[in-house]
Amino acid sequence: MAAGISHIAASRMVNPKARLVDAIGIIIVYTLINLFISYLYFKAPSVVSQKPIILVKNGKVIKNNTSKAKLTIDNLISILRQKDAPNLEKVEYLIAESTGDFSVAVNNNSLPITKLDMSIVPPQNILPEILIYKGKLDEKILKRID
Repeated sequence: MAAGISHIAASRMVNPKARLVDAIGIIIVYTLINLFISYLYFKAPSVVSQKPIILVKNGKVIKNNTSKAKLTIDNLISILRQKDAPNLEKVEYLIAESTGDFSVAVNNNSLPITKLDMSIVPPQNILPEILIYKGKLDEKILKRID
């Protein structure tokens, strides 16, 4: 809204012959439109915002939903590459969120095996500390390490 008002103010400066009443009228109309859209968003959010759309389910593209989202297959493959899931067969779900982002759920069977899966307990990470500083040995840290 601020961008629109600043544009109107700038156009008034460029064209000094424009009447102030016209500029104020435009600002009022612009404000009313914004208030109406805000009202719709709270009273009837389904009119203003979309629901999430499932684009891929179990490795298969849902063509009706891709056309609703106005995406081509090339766009879909590009999105999957950006989400580190380039293989369509391994994708369980690809969802176009109402925020404009995309969520990808990869099939659990195709995920790489982890140490936790193999019941291997990894060594605990230890924060590095400075043991010798300006040529002097810090004995407090040395005792703590032992």
